Amino acid sequence: MRKYYWGFIFLLLSLTPEGIGQGLFEQAQQTDTNIESNGYNLNGFVRSAMYAGADDDVEEKIYLQSLYSQFGLSAGVKAGTYGAAYAEFRTRTGFEFDQRFSSFELREGYADLYTGPFDIRAGKQVLSWGKSSFINPSDQFSPQDLTFRSPDMDDLRMGTWALRTNLLINSSSTLQAIWIPVYQPSVLMIEPFSFPEYIDINAYEDRSAYLSESSFGFRYDLRSSLLDVQFSYFNGYRNTPAIAIDSLHFNFSTFEPEKLFLDQVPYRIHSAGLNITVPVGSYLFRTETAWMKAFSNENVAFTPFPELSYTFEIEQSGSNVTVIAGYYGKYIIDFEKSEGNVSLITNDFTGIADKVPPGAVPEPDVIEDILSGQINSFNRLYTYQEEEFYHAVYASASVSMFHDLVDLEIPGMYNFTSEEFSFMPSLKFNITDGLALRTGAYFLSGKNSSLFDMIGPALNAGYVLLDIKF
Repeated sequence: MRKYYWGFIFLLLSLTPEGIGQGLFEQAQQTDTNIESNGYNLNGFVRSAMYAGADDDVEEKIYLQSLYSQFGLSAGVKAGTYGAAYAEFRTRTGFEFDQRFSSFELREGYADLYTGPFDIRAGKQVLSWGKSSFINPSDQFSPQDLTFRSPDMDDLRMGTWALRTNLLINSSSTLQAIWIPVYQPSVLMIEPFSFPEYIDINAYEDRSAYLSESSFGFRYDLRSSLLDVQFSYFNGYRNTPAIAIDSLHFNFSTFEPEKLFLDQVPYRIHSAGLNITVPVGSYLFRTETAWMKAFSNENVAFTPFPELSYTFEIEQSGSNVTVIAGYYGKYIIDFEKSEGNVSLITNDFTGIADKVPPGAVPEPDVIEDILSGQINSFNRLYTYQEEEFYHAVYASASVSMFHDLVDLEIPGMYNFTSEEFSFMPSLKFNITDGLALRTGAYFLSGKNSSLFDMIGPALNAGYVLLDIKF
């Protein structure tokens, strides 16, 4: 019966092509209008950036976190009135997190088919759900690389292979469906974090591409002059994988790990979201609520509790200034207080010997339970499930000055529960239409043993970026 179920899903997605979507799809549609029938366009950029931060180990020493050059090229092709295609290639080389690197990727590459009220998009694409400015609770599947050094938040989004379809029901409503056959995890923010020498995190290895392990979702959009409403449902693997023990080499003389290998393990979830946007004059009032629950048959220690997340924000736009202010909250359903801590991760681990009676030799199962408790505590720290309720506020101001020659952005967020603060101001000088110089700072701070406390020293920096677009 299971194989017929997935066959039905696949057939439904195949017969329900893509139409007028949101976000990047709308941008692609706008790009298509600039392409004549059977024509194409070509765009690109060249970017050079330098990020410099303070070295906590050496007082008053500044070091280069990142120094890179990047080249991007995108092409859009239109084949009459029924089809189009888009591809974006990016190559990047330089020095980052004490290592030289060079990368080349197809960030997006997809084809569109237009058939009246039905459209379909197939290929590698950047997906995004949700309306909120800072945090999108309903966007549980879009992978991101939060360690990527760029002031443009869109650069942090990663492409994933998908079949995305839209049915234009009428002029004001659209039904979208997505199918993601292969899981693409986010890059964990702990990538640049300095773990104890005995800990290694294995690179993510692709799982099998069985249809039963693919992900799917549906979204309904209703737009009117009074309000916009968006309902969504997702059934699949969460974009952020959990950390679990792969293998352990333990020294019974010192009662400490010699080598601990950790795996990135995906887990399947249900997620449902509701987004409402109400325009009132020059103001926009937005709220977004999402429920998430891991599948019950994945009853493992690292599976998160069910949770309910919500945002409320207001945006006011003027001729030169846009201000956004909002609240983000989260309620952990079926919450239970964790008994462990994250000392294993933070180099403060006191050892197994302190956790067993003097002279006793702990059994391997006991050792593994103790270490697993530490790792699972870190998973709860990373997914913000250490407390039953979380409360945060955020704000952003964007100011255009001197006839759009200078742009100032000042975004910030404070989490009252985790006591974490983020601040990322930037100043952009638009020298010519295609040439811009941008400078700013990236700052994360948190209480002792919080996530921002761990990753802040590796990511906090000031930067200068020169960008040429053509």
